[in-house]
Parts: sequence; C-alpha cells; structure tokens
Amino acid sequence: MQHYHYIFTGTGLAALLTVREMVQHPFYRDKKILLLDADAKKTNDRTWCFWDEKKQFENIQHKAWEAAVFADAGFERRFAMAPYTYRMIRGLDFYAAVFEELHQNPNLTFIQEKVVDFQELGNHCLVKTENQSFTSNYIFNSIFNPERLMAQKKFPLVHQHFVGWFVQTETPVFTPDCATFMD
Repeated sequence: MQHYHYIFTGTGLAALLTVREMVQHPFYRDKKILLLDADAKKTNDRTWCFWDEKKQFENIQHKAWEAAVFADAGFERRFAMAPYTYRMIRGLDFYAAVFEELHQNPNLTFIQEKVVDFQELGNHCLVKTENQSFTSNYIFNSIFNPERLMAQKKFPLVHQHFVGWFVQTETPVFTPDCATFMD
C-alpha cells in the first residue's frame, strides 16, 4: 500500500490551486502528494471569473475587462476597475495549464479513479478507490456529500447557483469591453 504525506480527493479548482501553492513552498518540496479524481478534466465543464491585480492566469484568460457597468432599466453606471482586471477563464484551459505545470513536479502522483471511502485512523488516514488503497498523513477531501450537509443543523443551508449564458443578438446590445453586472 502506497503512503503519501497528503492525498487530495478531487482535482477541482480549490484542490489544484492548493497543490499549486504547496509545491512552490520549500516546506513541501520533499512531500509526496497524491491527487485522485474519477474525472480526467478533459471537458470545458465550467468557467470562473475573478478580480485580479497580479495578472494571474493572464496567459489562459478567455476574456478580460478593465471596465464595468452596473445597469438596469432605470440606471446605468460605468467605471474603470484599475488596478483590478476582471478575468474569465474556461475550466478546460485552467485544467490543462495547471496539470501541465504540476506534472513537472516529481513528488506529485495523479490517479484517475473514483474514491469510494476514506477514514481518519488516528495517526494516519486511509483512502480507498475502486481498485486500490492508499495511506496518508492528511486528506483534503473535495467530494461533496449532500447527506452530511442535510444532517447538520449548526449552519443554515444556503443553496447558491450561478448560471452563465452566451447570448447572441441580431443587433448590438452589449458592450464587449465592459463587464456588465446586475443587468
């Protein structure tokens, strides 16, 4: 059974950004890290938009805006966002860039398998996939468990979902160089 210092169950945005930061820090240079996910991350399954002043992921941005507009039927205000840029990156571009960067690190192992169970066993953790088992010092779990969420009563349940649409119109109605909010 293979042992790792850290195991990440899931390779979404949070896990990949965390691992990316870890491998850049001297403390983690000799630590073995395993990333497990059933999904190969080969489709454009989502997009992310974020405020940025450090030019993060500028090389893979799909779109960027230096100005914004807040508008509704009776109000419109445009403004420059400097020193910030509002960036949009596509999931597929993000996964490809970060995986390419992380694959350069010899202490990282990627396995495409579904995690079926994990346990904390006092001084170590056990993670089982459909085909293998692994131990680690720590687990970072990104697997959503709705039953656990519904069973807890300590925090109110807030379900939030954002939907993004690509809209094409017969006549121009959008300002492509301005991010539009609250329209």
